[in-house]
Amino acid sequence: MSLTIKINEPKQSDRFLVMLFLGTLDSLLGKHITVEEAEQNLFTPYSCERLKEQGISQPVIDLFESACELSDIESIVPDDLQTEIYKLILEAKRLLTELPASPPQKWL
Repeated sequence: MSLTIKINEPKQSDRFLVMLFLGTLDSLLGKHITVEEAEQNLFTPYSCERLKEQGISQPVIDLFESACELSDIESIVPDDLQTEIYKLILEAKRLLTELPASPPQKWL
């Protein structure tokens, strides 16, 4: 199976990615997925490189790069993991409010 999402507006791509980011962090908080699963699917250095190649804004890339550190936090100071996830959620929400909304479009 292959899933392709096409978004023509760069700022709309940023918004979509931040929404995806927030959903992943919410799933981590709810213990619906593990940090390992989040990393396998989204929070990887490879993903960050691909985002750079696609022209995604640096603040969005910075969010994803920060999330790549969650496994380190989990293994070194597991008691801080939830706090770090909350910090990332707050930063993502702040960024989302700064990104301009575009008219709705069908992405799939």
